Formats: sequence, C-alpha cells, structure tokens
Amino acid sequence: MRFCGLKFKTISFVAFLILSENLMSQTFNIGRTLLSMIDSERGNRKVQVEVYYPAGTSGENVPVCSAGSMKFPVLCFAHGYLMPWDSYTYIRDALVQQGFIIAFPKTEGDLFPSHADLAGDIIFTLRKISEYGGDNRSIFFKSIQQKNCVMGHSMGGGSAVLAAESDSSIDALAVLAPADTRPSAIKAAASVRIPALIISGGNDCITPPEKHQIPIFNALQSFSKLLITIKGGSHCQMADKSFPCNLAEFTCGPDPSISSEEQQRVVIRYLVSWLNYSLKGDSSSIKQLGSMIGSDTGVIVEKGKSFIF
Repeated sequence: MRFCGLKFKTISFVAFLILSENLMSQTFNIGRTLLSMIDSERGNRKVQVEVYYPAGTSGENVPVCSAGSMKFPVLCFAHGYLMPWDSYTYIRDALVQQGFIIAFPKTEGDLFPSHADLAGDIIFTLRKISEYGGDNRSIFFKSIQQKNCVMGHSMGGGSAVLAAESDSSIDALAVLAPADTRPSAIKAAASVRIPALIISGGNDCITPPEKHQIPIFNALQSFSKLLITIKGGSHCQMADKSFPCNLAEFTCGPDPSISSEEQQRVVIRYLVSWLNYSLKGDSSSIKQLGSMIGSDTGVIVEKGKSFIF
C-alpha cells in the first residue's frame, strides 16, 4: 500500500491504526501549483499566488496527499520589501514536509508597495483556498483543514498583522521580524486577539526589535503570544539570500553574530512546534516548546499569560 509517496508492505489492521495515528509525523513530498485569481470585491484585482502542499509525489499540479482522508492547515506567507516571494524556500520546504499548505502571494513587489493591499491579498488568498477545499474541480478538494495562519517577513509580517486585525476568520499569526507599516501594524495589533508568534533578530538593524517587534508584541491583545528574539540574529537571515535586503543591511549595524544556517534552524524549530500546537492541537508540541525555551540560551523569550512552562 502507498501513503503519500511512501511505500509500505501489507500490514495488519492494528498496525494500520498505529500507522494512521502517526501519519502526521511523516515527511511529505512537495507539490506546487500557481493560482491566478481575480478579487471582484477589490476592483477585479489580479492576485497570483504560488502554493506548495503535501503531495503523493513531488511535482507541479500533482494530487494532494490523501492518505487516511487527511486535511491540512493553510498558511499564507507575505514577502519582505523588494524581496522575491520565493526568498523563503527553507520555510516552505520545512513546513510542507511537516503537513502544512503554504501560499505565497506574488503581489506588491515594486518600489512603492501598498501594505494595505498586501494585507487584502493575504485575506483573499486564505478565503479562496478555503473555498477550493469544497470545489470538486480543484486539486484541494476535501484537503483543506479549516485552520489557518497569516505569516510574513518584514513588510509582509506587518501586513499579516493588518490582515489579522481585519478578518475574524484568521486563526493564528506567525511573523518574522515584522515591520511597522502604513497603516500602522503596531496600532492594528491592539485589536488582534488570536494566538501569535513573533520571531526577531537581536542584531536586526533594518527593523530593530525595540522599534518594531517589541511594540507590536506589547500591543497584541492575544492571551497566547510568544516573542522569540534570536541572539545575534539579523533581519536578512530570516530569508534566503536577497541582494536588496543584504545591501540595505550592509549600510547599518551591528552585523549578525551567528550564521544564516544557525538562525534559520532556530526559526524552523520554533515555527514547527508552535504551528503544530496552535493549528493541529498537538499537545506534545507545547511540551516541546517549553523544553526548548527552558534550555535554549541562544534566545530571549517573552510570553503571554497562557504559556506556563
């Protein structure tokens, strides 16, 4: 028998039940599709979105993994200023392999982006993918778990906060070095009550934590919130290499004191555990978070009232 590209010999019914309980811990193949959509409620705005998802075999427009009638939470990730949408392959690969669908809007990549429009694109993307889950013509038919999270880096992180303020159907917020935006993400955060994770870099000279991430975190009304500051981490190392970001970082300081690979390992470690807990209800993940926070000397942690480790 075959589960999402992994082959197994015929097994007993008891073994099948054990296997079914552990399917979510398997590593999935990665499928990809491009959605070209029109938002009729915003002047027929064109929104292109790259979507990556757990698949039976890797490739473009291949079927979503359907082992055990599995459904997957949806994440929407918005890029940073002048950064390509595909600057986050390490996040994409790690999260899809762990059983998440992740969508990347390709909009607002020009010199004068609209943060409000990017927030609207995030909301529109999540709404449409949710609808595709009930559309038998879509590859996502019966594959969408009705739990979602808005995500982003820098400008995209701030725009994700704006989206979370504007749409009550959003379940969670997870952002990397979010920047205050126009309109203000700090002001918007004061109306956000969903579970939230912010990851910042201690040596971020583009969006210094004391001016961006810490005010956003403090303003959040979320009972369940975490701020993880990576000691020595930088703004641009939250992403793959990007010339515009690296050029901007070259003009300020301090430089990062840890490697890009080390910083990204920390990002993934906390993101995966937090998303598994917040969107999948995995009780073991909250214990894992507590264990990491208690032993990780490379981060500084602030938390909301619901996190008691």
